[in-house]
Amino acid sequence: MTEHQELSFTDFRRRQDVPPLLRQDLIDCWVEVTNAGGAAGFPFPPVTAVEPLIRHWGSVHHPQSRPGYRGRGIGVALMRELRRVARDELGLEQLHLAVRGRMGLEDFYCRLGWREVGRWPNKLRLAPDDTRDEVLMMLNPL
Repeated sequence: MTEHQELSFTDFRRRQDVPPLLRQDLIDCWVEVTNAGGAAGFPFPPVTAVEPLIRHWGSVHHPQSRPGYRGRGIGVALMRELRRVARDELGLEQLHLAVRGRMGLEDFYCRLGWREVGRWPNKLRLAPDDTRDEVLMMLNPL
């Protein structure tokens, strides 16, 4: 993806609305993502709470991109679209996200308007000698 290319998103509400070629591309991509253990750039949609007291916010779970796809603006575009959908279509007021510490992710999300609201110290054990904080982040207002 070059600097000059615009990303566009189409919202397909029903499976039958997805064109057959795109459906096959998505299936192929999903198989590749599943087999590779990562994503080419798929933030999982915000999950709205059923509990009335927290119905105004959603959680974003495990957004990630495969290393070979980073630096192309895909993550930024997807997170901006996620923000738009959460605000305009789901009526949410804020989003929450937890990221792995010491990966530069805090800086990435801060550039997109997120802020750190807390940490779980030493929560994530990647290897016997590699324990990291889980960083809790919030985007508010959307």
